[in-house]
Amino acid sequence: MRAPDGSEHWLHGEFKQVSPHDFLSLTWIWEGGDMAGHEMLVSISFTAVGDATEIKLVHSNLPGEGAVAAHNEGWTSSFECCDDALAGSA
Repeated sequence: MRAPDGSEHWLHGEFKQVSPHDFLSLTWIWEGGDMAGHEMLVSISFTAVGDATEIKLVHSNLPGEGAVAAHNEGWTSSFECCDDALAGSA
């Protein structure tokens, strides 16, 4: 993952469940920093809503409130970048 300041943050994991067009779940394990080695789970569901797709993301097993805030900021930024790319302004 590359942060807005250009720093790189490495992680790994494995897919736990894949249901094409509907659902993904995967482990999320940072390789460095305060959360290195702590296994979290990311679950993403995709639901058709008219001509659009609703995406629901749940990031669970975060180790504390600081981690919740940092990951919320990261996921929000990621979805904003996705919106920009889909709108053609990236």
